[in-house]
Amino acid sequence: MVIIAEFVLAMKHHLGLNKILGKIHIYPTLAEANKLCGRKMEAGACA
Repeated sequence: MVIIAEFVLAMKHHLGLNKILGKIHIYPTLAEANKLCGRKMEAGACA
């Protein structure tokens, strides 16, 4: 749920992925998952 919440926050406030992905996260593994999916989304490969 944490992963989805960050992307909803970014979309609602028109933030770029770099603003969300550049922040320090409590769980580094979730942050890494966000970064990976964000990069795939930018490349058009993440659904």
